[in-house]
Amino acid sequence: MKQIRFIEFIILLVGGILLASCMGKDYAEPNPGEGSIADIEELNLKTIKQVKDKYAIPISTNSYQQIKENIQIKGYVTGNDIEGNLYQQISLQDETGAIILSVAKGGLSGEVGLGQQILLNLKDLYIGGYGGMAEIGGVYTNTNSSSSNYGNHSIGRMDRYQWASHFTKIGEASEANLKKLVQVFKTDSMTNAKYIKEKTGMLMTINSVSFKDADGSNTYAPNNKIEPQFGGCVHREFKEYPSTDIVVRTSTFADFASNPLPTTKLAITGVFSHYSLGKNSTWQILMRRAGDAVDATPQKGQDASDPFSVTEALAAFKAGTLSGNIYVKGIIAQIDEVSTSYGNAQYWISDDGKTTAGTMIEVWRGKYLNNAKFTAADQIKVGQTVTVMGTLKEHNGTIEFDQGNYIISIK
Repeated sequence: MKQIRFIEFIILLVGGILLASCMGKDYAEPNPGEGSIADIEELNLKTIKQVKDKYAIPISTNSYQQIKENIQIKGYVTGNDIEGNLYQQISLQDETGAIILSVAKGGLSGEVGLGQQILLNLKDLYIGGYGGMAEIGGVYTNTNSSSSNYGNHSIGRMDRYQWASHFTKIGEASEANLKKLVQVFKTDSMTNAKYIKEKTGMLMTINSVSFKDADGSNTYAPNNKIEPQFGGCVHREFKEYPSTDIVVRTSTFADFASNPLPTTKLAITGVFSHYSLGKNSTWQILMRRAGDAVDATPQKGQDASDPFSVTEALAAFKAGTLSGNIYVKGIIAQIDEVSTSYGNAQYWISDDGKTTAGTMIEVWRGKYLNNAKFTAADQIKVGQTVTVMGTLKEHNGTIEFDQGNYIISIK
């Protein structure tokens, strides 16, 4: 049976269509291939972090090294060529880290869908770095005689046969598998070397961002010879952060390249690659598809800049339309207790500062500004205006902020 599958693979290989990456000129639509012809038994399994740590030198020096040991990694596919942006690349992630698999083949999303778990035998493959980004693949030789790097070798793509003979699928592909892996990108740590090392290549989401060039007509990656291109890709900057720190990188061949840039606040999920060369050190978000950019325009009560009034919060709670933390602005109408022993307070807020029944929200065991503990009883006073962040609940007929709430602002 294995012999038959091998023969089928060779036939498909010979008849394959040569596809160029975002570096090339002759891109074609990916076609699903034959998949794995390997029969791999799980032995000597390593985490992705262990492998990256072991081969830290070739990764960090943008060189490469052949893996001689019979070791394996197992992880979930978090990115592929589903809409053409990660062409001939797969991002693989486990609980410890992520790495790029570079494969000279199109149609990889037809073989290993998002959320597919795979077991990869690393023996005889190559590992190295491209701009400090860890990759597993083969060896690339620069054959451009006019290039100053002519004849140089670097980490490149493994061929189709190497790929097919080195991996096997485990179970079925399901994006539900990725929910436990996706992380929120910490913008306050984006230039931290330790954070960069740990998180590079991971599936993450950056919240509350907007495109600097979004005007309703500018697109993700126009191939118009006007927008600067970097290896056949266009970098789009956020209003909130400099392009030297983070950009969205989109291939001009991606299915959504000609889509207009969204003009609203966004939550963007993607493979967070990182490119380091000399003094340049930039996060490059690789969206897998257009749907990875989700409208995140703050709704009423979901942001401190537009909090609910007490009346609005009470109505929304009774209508059952609230979920998670909300922001409510009101006047302190009554203070029951400020505990310096426990560092919290119990008080009531209303829109007019009055204690009329049914018009107040109780703040139960709330903390002070920025979630700090109360240290003095006079830190809050009746008549002060506060914005409180927390979750509402009903207790014995009273609508109250549950424990864990705290004051955002006070006047």
